[in-house]
Amino acid sequence: MENLNNFLIRADATTESGTGHIMRCLALVHGLIEKGIEVTLLGRCSNEDLRHLIESSGARFIAFEMPHPDPADLQMTLGVVSELQIQWLVLDGYHFDASFHRAIRKAGCRLLVIDDTAHLSEYHADILLNQNITARQCSYTCMPSTRLLLGPRYVLLRPEFLDKQGWRRKMPEVVHKVLVSMGVSGTDYSDCPPD
Repeated sequence: MENLNNFLIRADATTESGTGHIMRCLALVHGLIEKGIEVTLLGRCSNEDLRHLIESSGARFIAFEMPHPDPADLQMTLGVVSELQIQWLVLDGYHFDASFHRAIRKAGCRLLVIDDTAHLSEYHADILLNQNITARQCSYTCMPSTRLLLGPRYVLLRPEFLDKQGWRRKMPEVVHKVLVSMGVSGTDYSDCPPD
């Protein structure tokens, strides 16, 4: 990658959805800041704890309450791109469509799209990242110049997980309790029976 000054990350999280998108973007934030690159995160974030985590990451946070497909989203995003002279924009969210991609690139900004599902009919990105184990099974329609980063080799891990490389848990021969977590927000456990 060329010499960079700043990145803009565009992602949203409500109490119902999107926290995982912000959390993996924070892994990217930490990596970029380590390299001396300024990072701004523009997005909707209704969770105060998550907002505090963003602000304590070293990234500048610009709160935004009208996400795409509201036309104000694209106008705001392009305004920040112009004002901060952003060279790279990262989009992480299923609601950003091909028209949003095209508008960002038309504004002269390079675009990295983080995706999980190949749900769009086409992707207009300089780099497309799908970090999932099933990424190579996805069928993406992209520009010929799009660089595809597919699979767990490209996973975005925050420092608190990277610090655990090589760590092994001691497992008992018989396991009595298992916790399965499918996301981090929007779940009400008040009706769950106690242990």
